[in-house]
Amino acid sequence: MTSMSESPEQGSTAGAESADRRGSDHRRVAAPQSGAFRAERIAVVGAGPGGSTAALLLARAGKRVTCYDPRDILRATRPSCTGCAGLIQDSCITDLESIGLVPPEAVVQRRLRGYVVHLGHGAKMTILTKRMISVYRGFGPLESSQREIEGFDAWLLSEAIAAGARFEAAAVNKIETDVRGEARLSTAVGPDSADFVIGAFGHSRRLADSVSVAEGERLDQPTVQRSSVFEFSFGEDFCEKTFGDFVHVVIVPKQLYPQLNVWFAAFVPKRPGSVSVVVMGRRDVTIRDAQEFFSAPLTQPLLPSAFAEGDPRLITTLTSMGGRLQCVCTKNTVTVAPPARFLLPVKGGIALVGDAGPTRPFKNGIGAAIDLGARLAEGIIAGDLESFRRYADRHYPPDDYKVALQLLHLHDRVLSLRPIEALLAALVRHSIPFVSGSAREYAQHMLAADIAYGEILPPGVRTVFRSVARRRTIGEGIEFAKRKPEGE
Repeated sequence: MTSMSESPEQGSTAGAESADRRGSDHRRVAAPQSGAFRAERIAVVGAGPGGSTAALLLARAGKRVTCYDPRDILRATRPSCTGCAGLIQDSCITDLESIGLVPPEAVVQRRLRGYVVHLGHGAKMTILTKRMISVYRGFGPLESSQREIEGFDAWLLSEAIAAGARFEAAAVNKIETDVRGEARLSTAVGPDSADFVIGAFGHSRRLADSVSVAEGERLDQPTVQRSSVFEFSFGEDFCEKTFGDFVHVVIVPKQLYPQLNVWFAAFVPKRPGSVSVVVMGRRDVTIRDAQEFFSAPLTQPLLPSAFAEGDPRLITTLTSMGGRLQCVCTKNTVTVAPPARFLLPVKGGIALVGDAGPTRPFKNGIGAAIDLGARLAEGIIAGDLESFRRYADRHYPPDDYKVALQLLHLHDRVLSLRPIEALLAALVRHSIPFVSGSAREYAQHMLAADIAYGEILPPGVRTVFRSVARRRTIGEGIEFAKRKPEGE
């Protein structure tokens, strides 16, 4: 097998323009407006990427910030993977650099060069990216022996604390907004109050239900679906030869594999010998779904040979070839449709960010959380929360999931045809004027989800897709349309 640490095919470095398409003034903070909304005491509920980014910038601006999270994010415990593949895209790295942050080497598990996309009939496409890294959100899998691992979330929270934010490893039980000009919180360490609350509590339905708002106001909850994340140790030699410095994405056309409840999966290399695998289905992914996927012919080139026979120990113990399951999360949820109402822009109000608020459906949740966490902090500092709403509605539109689903259905049909698959792979591999560049750019944005799905398409096609999406509900075979977040 060809080593993927070498360039397997001619690819593309598309994607550097994505930050520009979100606005070149990304980190420009306006001066507070006369008579504008002002908040000095900020409570951040949830210390993931979105909450910690907002806390960092607000603390730098002299605000009194307290972060609450039921997990002691700073304490090295295992497992603490947060059910996330831990992929940081170039646009997110740029956002971090714009606020003076560079992930340290202890946080970076691997520097990645791009994607290798495995299509249903066996063709492959290589899409190069400018920059991409893999991380562990926590301190690594349950049985990891790499004690030097530093979690991404712990590093980002530490930066916020160094800037002056206070952290309480305590659960928040209730949030009351707009109570005579302040918000009131009931926490495990006692009551608290704040001028404004940032709700960065992920898909916690318990916390979402605990938020009380004034009569006539409303906050929405995201629609979610369950995915599965596996952490494997396949051995350094196997991982270097098979994965190298590339994320390997397996596309599963329904017409070719009607028995599989998997839309796509990503194999994300981490430290030498380790790989994270996130499996996304057409409905909630179960252990059985994952076992059937790992046993399917299209995944065999990415697994040790013992798995080719459908080794039942895949999800329980060691295999005869040394592939070890280090930990698994089957309760992880991903956003399918973000909330349309996520902001109460008054003193004593609340804004939702991260998985609780506007985000990119299916992918790039870390990047969206950091981007919007920073934008929200800028809005609070400037006293202009409506600017945050406008930015979120433009770059993370609540109906973008409809376009995403239309595209995924289109891929199902088109990529089931062998001639189309071969043509697409050839367009990406070669340099045909205009056409090849467009094909690479489309693939890169679909993989990275660094801009809205509706913005990926050419303007004319974009209009048609949005028109169809408005007339259709979620397409055939999608069973998560009315699902809401479950408990923590």
